[in-house]
Amino acid sequence: MTLRIKTRLWLPTLAMGGMLAVMATAVSVRTERQIAEANQQLSGQEQLLEQAATWAGLTQANAARVTASLLAADDGVGEALQPDINATTARISEIQKQLNEGQLGEAERNQMAKIGELRKSVLAHNARIGELRKEGKMDEARAEAIGPFMGTVAPYVKALQEFVE
Repeated sequence: MTLRIKTRLWLPTLAMGGMLAVMATAVSVRTERQIAEANQQLSGQEQLLEQAATWAGLTQANAARVTASLLAADDGVGEALQPDINATTARISEIQKQLNEGQLGEAERNQMAKIGELRKSVLAHNARIGELRKEGKMDEARAEAIGPFMGTVAPYVKALQEFVE
């Protein structure tokens, strides 16, 4: 079968057009997958950032509550704030657990370990303050809150802020 000259001239052009269509389709599919993966990673990072920022805010609020409850002249203030302090501490533990189970990189895991150690120190001082309050040693509890407790809260909050950034 012999092809006419006109047909022979159009065959390479049509073949190239077909190849371009196949390549454009492949690129489109590949790009679509990459965009979906990027969106998923971005969503994970946004969630991580939101949780870390919430954690930092809750920590600052709890530190203020503890300090306020100890510095208030009325012991009823401390009793009134204690349920909020306990609930916030539980919420912080929940957020920390979610973050540790999430998709963290090496640097983020190291920072979480550092934050975890600092948090243990803050909770230990908070527990000590609670014991002193139960024993009726309000002056010692205030001294613990103003000194060691606030001294551990500052590096803890700073580590959280570094994690957020």
